[in-house]
Amino acid sequence: PVLNLRLLAFSLAIATCLLSFLSAYAIVYFRICWAGVAFALILATIMLPVDIRVITTYQVASNVFSPINALLDVTGLNGLIAGVFGAPVQLELSVLNTRFGLVAPLAAHGTGTFLFRQFFRTLPGDLFKAARMDGAGPVRFLFDVLLPFSRTSFAALFVLVFWSGRTSCLSLP
Repeated sequence: PVLNLRLLAFSLAIATCLLSFLSAYAIVYFRICWAGVAFALILATIMLPVDIRVITTYQVASNVFSPINALLDVTGLNGLIAGVFGAPVQLELSVLNTRFGLVAPLAAHGTGTFLFRQFFRTLPGDLFKAARMDGAGPVRFLFDVLLPFSRTSFAALFVLVFWSGRTSCLSLP
C-alpha cells in the first residue's frame, strides 16, 4: 500500500508539472487570441475544490468519450450516421479502477500553470526573439532555454503536488 501510494503521488506530481509547464508555455509565448480567457478558466480550477467536481469527474471517468458522444448528439451527426449506417456511434472507454483514472482528473490544476506563467513573465521578452534569431524554433526554445531556467519552479511544484497528492490519496477508501 505504501509503495502504491508513493507511485500515485509521484505520477500525479510528474503529470501536473508537465501539463502546467506546457500550458503556461503556450499561454505566454504563443499568440493565442483568447489567451487571457483561457488563463482565467485555468485559474478557475483553483477555486473549485475536488469535492465539488466528484460527480462530473466520475461520469467522465466512467466513459471518457461521453463528451464526444454528447457532441455528436447535439450537432445531429449521430442521426446522420444512423441514417447512413443503420446505427448511431456510441464510443465507450472506462478508466474507473485504474491508476490513470485516479491521476488524470487531479493533474489538471491551475496552481502549476499560474506558477510557471508568473515565472515566464519575469524572463525578458527579448529572450524568445533572440532564440528565434539564433534559429531556435519553439520546441528548441522550450527544451534548451526555458527548461533549464525552470528547474526551481519544477522542484517547488513537484514537492507541493507530491505531498498534497500523497495526503489526498491517503483519504481514499
